[in-house]
Amino acid sequence: MKCCTCNIDFEDREAFKEHMKLHRQAKEQARKEVSDEHPFYCVCGRLCTGLHELHCAKFRTAVDRREKKIFKKLVNSSIAITY
Repeated sequence: MKCCTCNIDFEDREAFKEHMKLHRQAKEQARKEVSDEHPFYCVCGRLCTGLHELHCAKFRTAVDRREKKIFKKLVNSSIAITY
């Protein structure tokens, strides 16, 4: 199995599941953080609604950037705990 965002090959199915779980956690946390930082207006400057956040390219880009930072922290902390 291969992670399409990280280009890492996993031979163990459980390791792949744990890796994808970290991706989901990072994505959820990033979306919440970016949304909380902009309670009234979106990153693009428009009025912020849930529907707008789903379709706004600038919001998604901000979430993706934040997700990468959070994911690195989660991976580093999970490696430190494992070893």
